[in-house]
Amino acid sequence: MFCHQCQETLKNIGCSMKQGMCGKSAEVANLQDLFIWCLKGISVWGHKAKEFDLYDNEAGFFIDKGLFATITNANFDRTAFLELIKKSIAIRDRVKDSFLQAYKNKNGSDFTLSVPECATWTPRNEDDIKAKADSGTGGWLEIENEDERSLKATILYGLKGMSAYAEHAYQIKKSCREIFEFLMEALAALVDESKSQEELFDLVIKTGGMGVKTMA
Repeated sequence: MFCHQCQETLKNIGCSMKQGMCGKSAEVANLQDLFIWCLKGISVWGHKAKEFDLYDNEAGFFIDKGLFATITNANFDRTAFLELIKKSIAIRDRVKDSFLQAYKNKNGSDFTLSVPECATWTPRNEDDIKAKADSGTGGWLEIENEDERSLKATILYGLKGMSAYAEHAYQIKKSCREIFEFLMEALAALVDESKSQEELFDLVIKTGGMGVKTMA
């Protein structure tokens, strides 16, 4: 595991042992990383679907609630994250199918451009999920460049803060399509290898602005 999202983190660097300072196990930490990676997979298709004015509110709220589940001390239940990963794959495929059909209807041909692995990975069983999580997929140390890693971490932790406000607002029957669509836009950007550091910096600023809007 490697987790550096809270003030409890070991030596203010990051927890990388069998258990974090918060009590989160390495297994749960890795499952959380994989789950967020799967949320990015939903977001890849969800952001593309926006081009056709397609919006899946269930997917948007699932992403929001999923991010909220990974904040510090929120949920250390390994079984819960295994189930969330399974559900994320089902939602991703539904959003993907909607986009692919809309694309074909408009263009008269199938969508053939490449997408990140998180947008297509399909586990056969729980063993596949556990193996993928244990491999470190979705973890921060996959990003070698420290500046890029820091920018992407700042964006993701900003999105987690947004998700907390949005989740509570949703419970009192208030939601905003713009906010959920931004979550997808930003998460998709985190797996877009074409994004420059300058573009990521701009997204950090935009994330802050959207965070204020969500809080309001």
